[in-house]
Amino acid sequence: MRGPIVNAGYISNGDSEKMIQACVECLQAGGIVIIFPEGTRSVDGKPYKFQRGAARIALKANTVLTPVTLRCHPPTLSKQDKWYQIPAQKFHLGMSVGNDIVLDNFRNITPDSVAVRRLTRHLQDYFTQQRELHEHTET
Repeated sequence: MRGPIVNAGYISNGDSEKMIQACVECLQAGGIVIIFPEGTRSVDGKPYKFQRGAARIALKANTVLTPVTLRCHPPTLSKQDKWYQIPAQKFHLGMSVGNDIVLDNFRNITPDSVAVRRLTRHLQDYFTQQRELHEHTET
């Protein structure tokens, strides 16, 4: 199983500083990095609690962020479920790609640690709003 993961360009998060640097180098070389800012799967009904790695990487790489929202109905493979607990009916996956988030306003904030925290909060608020919009349209 390791071969396909390595060939897909997986960057290990075993050492956070090495992971951040590898992501920055990938982005600066024109690559694409997919990051789940929670660091794990979301828990239904619970507020998001994002890690700061995505914001650190984006600011350090001097790039833009493209937010992508993933949806699954009915829910499956959530953090609180076992991998073998699947819904009785087929599940449907959806994806929404938002407008790029330009980081100019965050780059002007000093020190860097404050910029990272503010960008992380911005991302958390964005995805919370997307979740609420989706939940509102489902009912």
